[in-house]
Amino acid sequence: MRPLFVTNTRETQDQEGSPDVPLYMDRHDIPGATAEDVAMAHASDLAVAGRHGVQFLAYWFDQDTSSAFCFARAGTPDAVQAVHAESHGLLPNEVIMVEEKDVLSFLGKVQDPADAKQLTSAFRAILFTDLEGSTSLLDRLGEAPYLILLTEHDLILRHALAAWHGREVKHTGDGIMASFAEVSDSLACALAMQAAFAGRPATAESPALRVRVGIAAGEPGPGGP
Repeated sequence: MRPLFVTNTRETQDQEGSPDVPLYMDRHDIPGATAEDVAMAHASDLAVAGRHGVQFLAYWFDQDTSSAFCFARAGTPDAVQAVHAESHGLLPNEVIMVEEKDVLSFLGKVQDPADAKQLTSAFRAILFTDLEGSTSLLDRLGEAPYLILLTEHDLILRHALAAWHGREVKHTGDGIMASFAEVSDSLACALAMQAAFAGRPATAESPALRVRVGIAAGEPGPGGP
């Protein structure tokens, strides 16, 4: 697992703080860079961001790959590029528009560490579940009994998420998507889910439930979860 460290910058700009302004994420590949180099470059960004109508919200640095990520509010992606061009010349490989609710769902609250010792990892494991044969269950049981069964299904999944520090990102109707800060927690959660369904008593009115679970892991942003 590659550590991806995050810090949250304080909001020093005013007008760009509106949630109506688009939120962008960019990625910089900076061979040989250190965390200190990236922090200095980011400080340079903050010094000129206001001139381009940009508000930087957070940034990350992957020490193993020397990749840096920035989150910012800006009118256009060109404005983000212009800040980097003026401040230090380290242009991003790409800039993409993202939804703030999705970023927060996957990463949770972005903390503002007091110093480098408090930096946290933004690497995430994403867990997906799917109830096997949900359509045939609905057809066989009818809507009301099926919804009761689905409620039990959801409670089992959410109990495992709570026990293993998972963050529910999305409910898909017959499954969930969840985010984990630790891959080991996502694996333990998957095993707990399977064990709970395997140990659940089955009857004609409440048949056995089989749930598929998949896990992916990676960095946030382009190419990540």
